[in-house]
Amino acid sequence: METILLHGLGQTPDSFSITSLWLKGAHIPSLRALMAGKADYPSLYRGFAHYCDGVAGPLGIAGVSLGGVLALDYALQNPGKVGALALIATPSQMPKKLLAVQDILFRLMPERMFAKSGFSKSETRALARSMRELDFSGRLGELKMPVLLVCGGKDEGNLKQMREMQKHIAADLVILEHAGHEVNLDEPERLGGLLRDFFGKA
Repeated sequence: METILLHGLGQTPDSFSITSLWLKGAHIPSLRALMAGKADYPSLYRGFAHYCDGVAGPLGIAGVSLGGVLALDYALQNPGKVGALALIATPSQMPKKLLAVQDILFRLMPERMFAKSGFSKSETRALARSMRELDFSGRLGELKMPVLLVCGGKDEGNLKQMREMQKHIAADLVILEHAGHEVNLDEPERLGGLLRDFFGKA
């Protein structure tokens, strides 16, 4: 099984530099590169789907936050290609109020604050706005492949969503108590071990 790791918004492929040590040969694409110059979710998803077309299946996909949304979307649209799915700090329905507040904060932040994220300020805002209507909560029962849910214990908003998600799919929910939203940065070693074991069994 080929493994793909998808980073979150505000991260880069380097965000998996430690976790990937447990997953030899994992593919870690840059989300910005997948967008092919247009900063919106449909363009990003098309770029990711095209990327997956070039990797022999079945695929083991793990995604954090935005990366998890992409992974979930792709698994629902291509169930025959995905052999296992790990969703990390991933909502099944976008929190519109939180995204609106986040957009205000992004607008006030200086451009230099986005320099290490891989996305410019305008790209970050445009991409986040384009995701507001995404809602996969009614389709979770369609996931028939092995699924692992992972969330940081300090990530209260996503933890609530992932507990609800677990009610609709046959999946273990692993809570890393000392991690916040960016599990791959807060607990990279533990995450690496979890993913290695999960994909190995799948």
